[in-house]
Amino acid sequence: MKASISYSGKMPFVGKSERGHITYFDTSPKHGGTGQHATPMDVLLEAVGACSVFDIVGILSKKRKTIEALDIDIDSQRAEDFPKVFTKIQLNYVLKSPNASQDDLEKAIDLSMTKYCSVSATLKRSGCDVTWTARIDH
Repeated sequence: MKASISYSGKMPFVGKSERGHITYFDTSPKHGGTGQHATPMDVLLEAVGACSVFDIVGILSKKRKTIEALDIDIDSQRAEDFPKVFTKIQLNYVLKSPNASQDDLEKAIDLSMTKYCSVSATLKRSGCDVTWTARIDH
């Protein structure tokens, strides 16, 4: 994988993936930004959820489960000193499905968190405690 970041003298920074996808990175006005775009840490936190959703949707779809909605609320804690790394991330999954069970959802999340999600694995290997809860809404 390759990517680039460009700074034109003012925020936001512009990230570009090797496939040409654009991401804008910003910070608060207090730190010289506009506050109009996500920070790199925002994007990292969202990435762990997105990575996991890709896995779970794939796993449940292969089991022929209907997914009407899948939402994740993500809470985090960061170190107080620099570098202010994530120390704890809690993902709270809510699946709306007429035919998936709690067990189906929990097994899919467990596979994502222990085998497939590269973002979660990266965070865990850095020392972050990544935990989750799951709930089905029928």
